[in-house]
Amino acid sequence: MRRHSRGFLLVELIVALGIFSGVVAVMLLALQRSPETSALDMERTRTACRIERVLQELRRGIIPVPHDHSITLPPPAEDAALPGEKCIVKVNPWDGHEALHRLTVTVHWQSRRKRQRSMSATTLVRTKRLKFARVKP
Repeated sequence: MRRHSRGFLLVELIVALGIFSGVVAVMLLALQRSPETSALDMERTRTACRIERVLQELRRGIIPVPHDHSITLPPPAEDAALPGEKCIVKVNPWDGHEALHRLTVTVHWQSRRKRQRSMSATTLVRTKRLKFARVKP
């Protein structure tokens, strides 16, 4: 005796529905996180540009370096600044080589979710290219 199947079993339908709902849940989670990650990426890109600009100005001698080797720069114009932005530049002599200094630029800011973020970059520069601020007597 042959038995012909006319449709799907209830178990098959439940399994297919479970797989479909799992795929939909993953897609909704990815779509929900997309604006957050794009905003964070934009903040990081602006911070990286700010760091690069500060490093270039230090290399050209536009920003004078104080003799205590640490300076906090004012934030840029309001349209370019990140919320709560603070830029700290540290200049230290490179160990074992008196003609080089290590520049570290760190930018701290507050993200849209009120979390403290920071990004830093370090590079070497020749001492003669740095313009040290004069010490007041």
